[in-house]
Amino acid sequence: MPGGFIEFDEDFLSAAHREIMEETGLSVEIQSILSVISNFLKPDLHTLVIVLLATILGGDLSPGDDIVELAWFPPSGPFPDMAFPADTHVIERYHKTRIAGAPIDPRFAISKNT
Repeated sequence: MPGGFIEFDEDFLSAAHREIMEETGLSVEIQSILSVISNFLKPDLHTLVIVLLATILGGDLSPGDDIVELAWFPPSGPFPDMAFPADTHVIERYHKTRIAGAPIDPRFAISKNT
């Protein structure tokens, strides 16, 4: 699942668009927020993850410079080893429920690209 840090001058939607483009070469339309998760990685590293549902608009699927390989997996699995246990949980829950999440409003994004 693409992800990364939000830059100082970004909102979370603009950061998502940037990270997806950098890591996959794809442009997307963000539909909704599927989940928000806290990851307690180390005593001095705690992250807040906003999981978004998006539709591919275009681009060429190609791994970014920090990715070895990109691959599609069905939402029913099986999945490769994931970076965080919550990643698999979110995908499995979405597959079982098809709950689309909370809609986003791109008017509140800083960037005009969202």
